[in-house]
Amino acid sequence: MGLQLRHSLVLAGVLLAVLGAVHYRQYLVLKEDQARENAGRLKFTAEIVKNGLISLMLEGKGGESGGYIASQLTDEVSAMRLIGPDGIIRASANPSEINSIIKVSPDETRFYYSRRTGLPVSLFTPLYNGKPCQRCHGREDGTLSVLNIGLSGRENLNRLSALRTNLAVSFFASFLLLFVPFWMFYRRFVMRPLLSLSKAAGRASSGDFSVRFRDEGPGEFRTLSGGLNRAFSRFEEIRRDLETCHLDTVKKMEKMASLGELAAAVAHEIKNPLAGISGAIQVFAEDIPPNDTRREIIKEILREIDRLDQSIRNLLTFARPAALRLVKTDIIPVLERALRLISKQAEVQGVEIRMPAANSLVPVEVDPEQMQQVFLNIMLNALHSMPGGGILSIDANADDYGVRVSLTDTGMGISPDAYDNIFKPFFTTKHSGTGLGLAISKGIVERHGGSIEVDNRPGLGCTFRVIIPYQSLLNEHG
Repeated sequence: MGLQLRHSLVLAGVLLAVLGAVHYRQYLVLKEDQARENAGRLKFTAEIVKNGLISLMLEGKGGESGGYIASQLTDEVSAMRLIGPDGIIRASANPSEINSIIKVSPDETRFYYSRRTGLPVSLFTPLYNGKPCQRCHGREDGTLSVLNIGLSGRENLNRLSALRTNLAVSFFASFLLLFVPFWMFYRRFVMRPLLSLSKAAGRASSGDFSVRFRDEGPGEFRTLSGGLNRAFSRFEEIRRDLETCHLDTVKKMEKMASLGELAAAVAHEIKNPLAGISGAIQVFAEDIPPNDTRREIIKEILREIDRLDQSIRNLLTFARPAALRLVKTDIIPVLERALRLISKQAEVQGVEIRMPAANSLVPVEVDPEQMQQVFLNIMLNALHSMPGGGILSIDANADDYGVRVSLTDTGMGISPDAYDNIFKPFFTTKHSGTGLGLAISKGIVERHGGSIEVDNRPGLGCTFRVIIPYQSLLNEHG
């Protein structure tokens, strides 16, 4: 059910209820007026008839009372009777009723009401033995007879029916006079702006932020339309910026992919000749005497060749990541193997390594070799930040999500200018190195479905937190 129909039904219901209550109250008031009118008519007719009967009796024409009563009948007064105190009808406009018995109360005036209409339709009023009547009836009798007057039931029904008809016409006329203008006002100043907003919002929901809302309706609608127009203008600007950014990102990704392929190809072409050069120099070194100063030069050349070889391996690892070989693994032995690889360098630099003895952790699904490379890269960065010595603290624990390994150093920390770039490829603050260690580590951890968090304290140290979930998010295991 639409909003317009619901509001129309609610409005119609409210108007019907209010107008119904008002007109019903008016009906009760008018019906009460008609009841008073009937009572007044009965009393007035009774007084006239009583005075006429008394005059006839004083003139000695009491026998003509029946004819007199019959002469008083009208379209509204349909029955008239003169009843004795004993309840016997002595005179009536309908001669067939004479001598019939009706139960009456001779000493009180009483109205009788119609069960169908609730209106007074009959009056019983006593004719007392007054002084003019005492000449013939004596002084003992208090009530000579009871006069009964009845109104026409059809006339009452016609009046009541006309009252109901008039009120019904007034009710529906009032309803239409109120509902139609209000509905037209509501449709013009409420529903029309709402429908305009709804259509425009529908277009906006499909991605068309160029849509604009019409500035119409009451002040609140104009404020809302203006606010939405400004918001959609901003959304359109953001969408265009995002599209531009997306295109730039795609281009950069394509460029990086091309550079990666190129770097991998170049690295592959360099790696084999470099190995040949290293082998040839080693063969050449065998012919040089041990005390010859040229042996130191050859050792330096071999060290530089090893550094180049390591850089080429890092470049190949970044350009073409090795497929993961996932195995249920306890992280503690992986950390210990990485620590053995840096222990000698840590000792030379005066770096103390603190790793509390820990029981085996819940195994996680990882590639042990690549995860060892992650820890090794982070540890080497920590050693680099502590050239004059310090402390490297390693802590591993498990929770409901997975395993968390924290590596904290007391080095120089990361400068604010470099913090946002530490995971970017080829970014480095070292005098030597490719700047691929952390980028490779982040890629490996994310391929395991995990993440790396960094707590940086410039000048005080840094904490790298590696989070590895129990269930790998990979769809393929290599």
